[in-house]
Amino acid sequence: MTNTSQQRLAVGDVAPEFTLTAGNSIRVSLRDVLATGRRAVVAFYVFDFSGDCTNEWAQLESMMEDFEESHARVLGISVDSRHAHAAYARILGISAPLLSDFNKEVAEAYGVLTDLGELRGVARRSVFVVNPDGKLSYVWEAEKPSDLPNFQEVLAAVR
Repeated sequence: MTNTSQQRLAVGDVAPEFTLTAGNSIRVSLRDVLATGRRAVVAFYVFDFSGDCTNEWAQLESMMEDFEESHARVLGISVDSRHAHAAYARILGISAPLLSDFNKEVAEAYGVLTDLGELRGVARRSVFVVNPDGKLSYVWEAEKPSDLPNFQEVLAAVR
């Protein structure tokens, strides 16, 4: 797995701002989420409908109430189209907005745009917790595409 980006974000860095379109065609802005006083859990994943990503979203969805009670908003991001996101969310019952980074600008800004073998320009599985002040309080990036985040650890970071 190679990283095509130069920038790597760390705890304490200011999170890059973004506005992306969800599968339901609603535009979601990081700035708007943070303005509510909530933390944002920005979860980059490789592809809709892949086995590892489906396992990741099943785990995350099973904890969604815990994140909501902790005043955190989960945002999923991949380079898939909003149309693929709409179908994926509907089939799996995903309640978090799945945001389309089709132009790969947000994955690049977060330093997680990567190549996986013959796949060029996908998001590395990673999780960023953004505090209401816009700074990162938690950063996790997968070493291998099959690595899944420890969502208990992510939940502890938002509490």
